[in-house]
Amino acid sequence: MEIVFVLVYIPLCFIAGTIAKLKGRSDIGFFFLALGLSPLVGILAALVSESDIEHVEARQISLQRQKRCLSCAELVKFHANVCKYCGNTLSPPVLPASAWGSSTKKTT
Repeated sequence: MEIVFVLVYIPLCFIAGTIAKLKGRSDIGFFFLALGLSPLVGILAALVSESDIEHVEARQISLQRQKRCLSCAELVKFHANVCKYCGNTLSPPVLPASAWGSSTKKTT
């Protein structure tokens, strides 16, 4: 019985937490909800809960998947040159120096 608990019950609780995290909710909270009640209840609660839009948008911006248009404030893809909502020309993305790598050629 303990093997079923470890091999099935616990991973299903992690799935409930993962679904909640993708929606901008507390993954730890939904994990313990699923652990306490049942994984089915935890997964259903995570699926039914509304997304925290502000948290999801902030995460997309921090991961450099999207950026906000300065004209209309809508989210667009990070490497977009033109906003698809208002047509405003966007500045090219500025990547940190570490993204370019350390292989710089020295000319002597």
